[in-house]
Amino acid sequence: VVCIDLSKKENDVNIQRNKEQGLEDVIIVPGELSFDDTKEPSDSIDCCVSEDSILHAGNGRSKVVAEAARVLRKGGLFVFSDIMQRDAVDPAALSRVYARLGLEDMGSPAKYIEWAAQAGMRLKRYEDFSPQIATHYGSIRKMLQGPTRDKLRGKVSDKYVESMIEGLSAWEDASNAGNLA
Repeated sequence: VVCIDLSKKENDVNIQRNKEQGLEDVIIVPGELSFDDTKEPSDSIDCCVSEDSILHAGNGRSKVVAEAARVLRKGGLFVFSDIMQRDAVDPAALSRVYARLGLEDMGSPAKYIEWAAQAGMRLKRYEDFSPQIATHYGSIRKMLQGPTRDKLRGKVSDKYVESMIEGLSAWEDASNAGNLA
């Protein structure tokens, strides 16, 4: 198992947890690398997994998909979860979400399928869990508006909490409007 992460902090936590579990010889953490340039040999990986992170590659999302295809062995799997926009969504409907993320778009199922095909992969299965976004972000927003907010006083600024509430509301609204995939 090879774990790729940009963050030194996350890599350090991963290394420590691997040591605690006696897995440091099984799980390799090669340092701060990008998921669009893993430094792994071509045709060397059986399965690439990414959880809710490709979105943040912005205009480089197709490079991430291409890198997964490059390192995968023949018959390998690329399994990922990510928040996407609907294929035919009006960009104006997601302007609050884009502003929050500093993105121009979020990619869509059709775009990911296109990028995968360009990289020589094909879709095996797609599952849409987007309704869970409103539930999840809505529950966090409610916590921040309730007793949790008092527990955060002195630890984070009110301005930060308000910004989080606004951002979570944007995600919730986009999900409830059916604009996410």
